[in-house]
Parts: sequence; structure tokens; C-alpha cells
Amino acid sequence: EISACLVGSEMCIRDRPPVVLVDKDIVAKYACAGKCRALGAYHPNYGIALDHTLDPLNDDLARSILIHELVHYLQHENGLYANNSECTRWLKREEHAYSAQNKFLRKIQSTTRVAIPSLFSNRCGVGSG
Repeated sequence: EISACLVGSEMCIRDRPPVVLVDKDIVAKYACAGKCRALGAYHPNYGIALDHTLDPLNDDLARSILIHELVHYLQHENGLYANNSECTRWLKREEHAYSAQNKFLRKIQSTTRVAIPSLFSNRCGVGSG
């Protein structure tokens, strides 16, 4: 059974969102209207969609992607950043989810790290360069 809370927060999973393995085109549709190569996406009406090639039960990076999407679920359920503009809300939610994903990767002593692709951070007028 899933039992999770965001670190340093009162936000906990009350109900488990559905998690489905689907074709990459479905994931991209939910994540970015089909304009990216996302491996996971959270949709408030449908739950979490992961690329069907991922194996979160046996692969740490795939598990970190599931954690990233669970953070988005918690953000949505708790209205986190809801009062921000759409662009700011998106950026803050992504920063938060990538931070949680990287914390997990560090905790399991993985050398892999993830970050918001600059293509998407630039959509809000924020770039890495």
C-alpha cells in the first residue's frame, strides 16, 4: 500500500491515484499536448500515466518518475501553488517534483539527476542560459 507525504509538509496521499502504463503518445498528450517526449504525466481526471516501457517495480529511474508524478498528484489534491499565475504555478510545481525526484535518487545513491528541460522552463521566460 502506498503511504507517502511530501518531505517537510503535511501533504499526504489520502487515496491512491490510478497508475497506468500506456503508449508514449498518450503520456505526451497529457504532459505537453503531444509536444514533448515525457515518460510520465499526471492528469487530474485519469491519474498517472507512465510510458509502458518503464518498470517502476524493478528500475530506480522509473520509480523516480513515478515519484515525480505522485508529487504532482499531491500538489493538485492540496491546491499547492494554485494561487500563482499559470506559468508560475507550472514552473513551481515542476521544480518541486524534480527536487523530490532528485532527493529519491540521492537517497538510493544513484548518480543520475534530473532537471526541467530548458525548452520547457523557457516557456515561462525563465531559462538556464
